Amino acid sequence: MAGTDLYPDAPFDPKSERNIFITLKESEIGLSNTITMSKELLEANIFIYLPRKDVTGLIQNNEPILLDVFDYDTKITTTHIIRKDGDNDFKFHGWNMVLQGKHFRTGDTIVFWWDIFHIRLNFKQFMFSFNHLAATDIRGSAARPVVESALTAEALAVSEALKPVSMAAIGSLDRNGRPASDRSYFP
Repeated sequence: MAGTDLYPDAPFDPKSERNIFITLKESEIGLSNTITMSKELLEANIFIYLPRKDVTGLIQNNEPILLDVFDYDTKITTTHIIRKDGDNDFKFHGWNMVLQGKHFRTGDTIVFWWDIFHIRLNFKQFMFSFNHLAATDIRGSAARPVVESALTAEALAVSEALKPVSMAAIGSLDRNGRPASDRSYFP
């Protein structure tokens, strides 16, 4: 369920120390039913918000926990079952419901953060894997480095274009973003 005016969805805060960044592995995309998170990440960032009884049952007796996971981009919530997997990892079962309609690739990074008002784990895609942008049809060909360098040049050009405008430059622009000295189009 998406947020309301009173309790909007908690947006991603890049400054938060509680964000969990996961780089997807081959086993976590496609037809996968699970995504794996380490015990350390969950203890520091998620388990502190869950009832102690549930967390103790999960860690000591491998009793599963149900947890809502909210896709911030599509506004779809899915319920996952968390189970212990070995000594240091936990698997989120139900990940295949998230993967439907997504086009995640190996190496993509997603970020998870806790939404305290909705008592759920929010997530969104944080970074695309650069490798899959150029390698889809030209893998192993001589053209691959050319395409990758072109993509890098394009990314740098976009970065330059988005650099913040200085306050002095803003003061010299009119309300339409044109130089203030060029007012020939005004009556």
